[in-house]
Amino acid sequence: MPDYEAASPRAARSLLAAMALTLAQEPVVRAVALIALSITVAGCGPKSPADAYRSDPDALKRAKSVFIGTCAGYCHTTTATNRDAPYLFDDQWLHGGADQEIFDTIAKGVPGTTMIGFKGNLPEGDDDIWRLVAYITATGARSAP
Repeated sequence: MPDYEAASPRAARSLLAAMALTLAQEPVVRAVALIALSITVAGCGPKSPADAYRSDPDALKRAKSVFIGTCAGYCHTTTATNRDAPYLFDDQWLHGGADQEIFDTIAKGVPGTTMIGFKGNLPEGDDDIWRLVAYITATGARSAP
């Protein structure tokens, strides 16, 4: 049996399309199979490293500590206040709200602002940045930090 999770999205689409067309010779069945194929393939994209951290209480605890000691220690806050740095727990993103975009903003900083890049500056490197992404997005507007 093929390993669908290890397959690239393109390979998964090709394989599932071939299976759907082989099994579904009737037009109605073929249409239903192609709809099911498109729904299945939509979930074949790459997963964010932050996904695993969102369900890991220890990772979120560490991220909260890093956030309070680093991010909130200088610019951001854990409560909505009027500061130069944006409040990050309201799901209002200035530089993109996808996990990778948030990671890039933290890692590279924002030119022309006081937001410096933290790539290589946190104790556990990129893992700490991904934990921060998980913490900020898991906490977000859905609950208080």
